[in-house]
Amino acid sequence: MSLSDGYRKLSLWLDTVPGSLDPGEPLAGDADADVAIAGAGYTGLWTAYYLARAEPGLRIAVCEREIAGFGASGRNGGWCSALFPASLGKLERMAGRDAAIAMYRAMQQTVDEVAAAVAADGIDCHWAKGGTVQLARSPAQLDRALEEVAEAREFGFGSADLRLLTAAEAGEIAAASGVLGGTFTPHCAAIHPARLARGLAEAVRRRGVAVYERTPVTQILPGQLVTPAGTVRARHVIRATEGYTPLLPGERRTVVPIYSLMIATEPLPDSAWSQIGLAGRPTFSDLRNLIIYGQRTHDGRFAFGGRGAPYHLGSAVQPSFDREPAVFTALRHTLADLFPVLGDVTVTHSWGGPIGVPRDWCASVGLDRATGVGWAGGYVGDGVATTNLAGRTLADLVLGHDSELTRLPWVGHRSPRWEAEPLRWLGVNAGLQVISWPVCAVQERFAQHPRCCYYHCVSSAPLAQLAEQRTLNPRVRGSSPWRRTRPDLGLYLFRWPRGARFGVMFAPRLLVSPDLVPRAAMADLATARFRPQSVPSRPQHLLRSDPTDGITQREAVPSSPRQPHCL
Repeated sequence: MSLSDGYRKLSLWLDTVPGSLDPGEPLAGDADADVAIAGAGYTGLWTAYYLARAEPGLRIAVCEREIAGFGASGRNGGWCSALFPASLGKLERMAGRDAAIAMYRAMQQTVDEVAAAVAADGIDCHWAKGGTVQLARSPAQLDRALEEVAEAREFGFGSADLRLLTAAEAGEIAAASGVLGGTFTPHCAAIHPARLARGLAEAVRRRGVAVYERTPVTQILPGQLVTPAGTVRARHVIRATEGYTPLLPGERRTVVPIYSLMIATEPLPDSAWSQIGLAGRPTFSDLRNLIIYGQRTHDGRFAFGGRGAPYHLGSAVQPSFDREPAVFTALRHTLADLFPVLGDVTVTHSWGGPIGVPRDWCASVGLDRATGVGWAGGYVGDGVATTNLAGRTLADLVLGHDSELTRLPWVGHRSPRWEAEPLRWLGVNAGLQVISWPVCAVQERFAQHPRCCYYHCVSSAPLAQLAEQRTLNPRVRGSSPWRRTRPDLGLYLFRWPRGARFGVMFAPRLLVSPDLVPRAAMADLATARFRPQSVPSRPQHLLRSDPTDGITQREAVPSSPRQPHCL
């Protein structure tokens, strides 16, 4: 099998991108440049693109371990969206309200900047700016939709940026099962990711950028990119390696590589799409805790992905981790649950790859002027548009331009380092497990073991403080308080309610980022109760549009008993 054929097996996108995937020329000995970039994914290529466009005479070299678009840039879900991993509230706490708003506005403008750039360079990436629809399929998910819209309004973003949908409105966009409502934003385009990556590589080559493929960077030093074939010397050196960053010396704890996996169906007939919707190719997700995402491709397939694969000890990144059969099976079942018409459809492609997750869940970009070393990354899977903003920002930083971009709050931000192993492995996988547990499963376990003090709670407040306040579980109030035994390791001794037996809980409070477990997930678990499988009658939420403030109000009507809804 040729190298080109091997690369095509990495994803649907690389399989269907036109042209050869044979690697370009590697580095052949030492070289000098003005700017040297490690990584030919979106970040590295956009940085080279804007530098070459601003200063045509600049000597720019890009070193890539495999081929341009090999990593997440050739395997992602194809969402060129205004999503940023840190929330408005988090950015406000970091840098103030105005800076938070500026960051989100810059992301929205970036979507249109990508459209302008691909049009100017003739990159056919199947661009379709159809927005994003998020569906709410349970009352808890509907609450999240309301919270998202309320936060947007609080920061001055109106219905033109994010609006709440009724069940009927959401169903018109995506005719999924059990829809109660949702949200819609216009700030997203569906694309063919590999077409964008490969097109960018050709665009920078036309501008004189040297792209050395099959040239792995083994070390990044001030003024040097070290490779087995030679050293590239440059005044400015940029790290643009995202999920593969832990492979570099000294960077193992900079980000953790979390795997995101995808499947793609065969091209579907028009009769199937008439039952699914997604006309105009809006990207699609719902508001469950464990992220899912999808799009209708240009050639009529359904490309669908999600999290759920485990984190591997030592921040390991290996080709075998790209494929988790259990996750692929779960994705297929989830897709059929959302759209029953897809129950028997043929899945032609399945793939995956690592994304980079920083300790505080906040992407960053920067340049150390003393050493000349720059970086960008930590996108947490929201990198298609964010990399463009990073590339433009790095270009301004390298060229010494003081611009609106260089004053954004993520510029110069330094995320804390992740914990050493095995604590990192314990904490990250614990967090992944928490967000994958549906509340109904927790309730079932509670019902089967009513005397057990088993409870899941991860919060941004120290777990020790919650324990001392006896707020982890309402059932233990009035009984002996929880006692810390090793707070540095998160070990707690607790008493079972109405019993003399004791147990030990390992709660790695220092290991799981508050943002790794969404606030909504914490709230869901914190309000869970011991209940049998049949849930008493409870309100079923309907939506009623309120034109006065742009936020939809909820109107409750009684409903019949039902099974618990997995969140």
